[in-house]
Amino acid sequence: MLVLLYHLGINHFLRQYNSWLTGRVGVDIFFVLSGFLISTLLIKEKINNGQVSLKNFYLRRALRILPVAYLYLAVMIFLNQAFHLGITRNSFLSGFLFLKNLPGDIHDHWTGHFWSLSVEEQFYLFFPLLIIWMDLNKLFILISSVLSFVLLFSLLGVHRVTDGIPLLRSISHVMMYVFWEGPFAILVGCLFSILAYKGFFPAQPIRNNWLPAALFLTLAILIRSPSFRLYSPYLSEFIADMLTGLVIILSIRSTNLFTRLLSSRFFKLMGRLSYSIYIWQVLFIWTPIHLPPILWNLNRNTRFLVTDLLRLAGILLLSALSFHFFEKKFLKIKTHFISRSTLQTAT
Repeated sequence: MLVLLYHLGINHFLRQYNSWLTGRVGVDIFFVLSGFLISTLLIKEKINNGQVSLKNFYLRRALRILPVAYLYLAVMIFLNQAFHLGITRNSFLSGFLFLKNLPGDIHDHWTGHFWSLSVEEQFYLFFPLLIIWMDLNKLFILISSVLSFVLLFSLLGVHRVTDGIPLLRSISHVMMYVFWEGPFAILVGCLFSILAYKGFFPAQPIRNNWLPAALFLTLAILIRSPSFRLYSPYLSEFIADMLTGLVIILSIRSTNLFTRLLSSRFFKLMGRLSYSIYIWQVLFIWTPIHLPPILWNLNRNTRFLVTDLLRLAGILLLSALSFHFFEKKFLKIKTHFISRSTLQTAT
């Protein structure tokens, strides 16, 4: 929802109050959630079954991600030919192979959002191997070390401490421009999952935890934005990711005002359609909408709002159609590759 608000142009209104939202806020929250969920499912499968089925894991990921992603790319190939959108062959190829997060001439407005899918697919291509090969203690040490190393060299780089030392400057640049594009936030989610299984957090929910959970989520959104007065590159992102992890922990097994809100029909519907919305939104974000003459006399902000509502209606309608008439068929097949323990956790 945060990503959608950003793409629809909420900053047009926020800038009037000297503030703005970046789409990366929502993406990073998603990455932390994803890292926590996938790690939890894999760890539970290993504990209950003694092993992790890589075949089933990869099939589940493929059936969830590939069908609608490839359908979108197929639609864009047709639209690219029909309306001369300028999408190159390399751009399409990088989309099909989930390489959109790599540098090069493979980016365009219409398929650029595949960068986050690319990060996810690449990360989960290798991460299950660590779950299989390492126990939780060693995995905890590894992830903690990677996070600390990335954070340290990113802070050194952004403050130009490493400029005089070519090797350290190169390391800082890799940390700053590779790991922060998704992997760092996913690893934070993985870390919190491991800590939960190691008993680091209380087994019973903390009383009145809805207030700190809601406060931490709000802070995670605020401090991640460059318009926040105390914003500090990389350090703010790190704190926001950690706060998101704490929100997850505080909300597990809890029934309170905050979790009831997030479990409401509206949020459940948004959850079911979220992937569809993310895939199809670009069709409406980058397509110009011409209002009828009767609306031309409205003030600029009102016209902007009306246009946004029309875009939003189109996004939700197409996403709902995509989910119900296309994706659900593959999700039904996906259930055949879910172990009983994994299904219980997912539920």
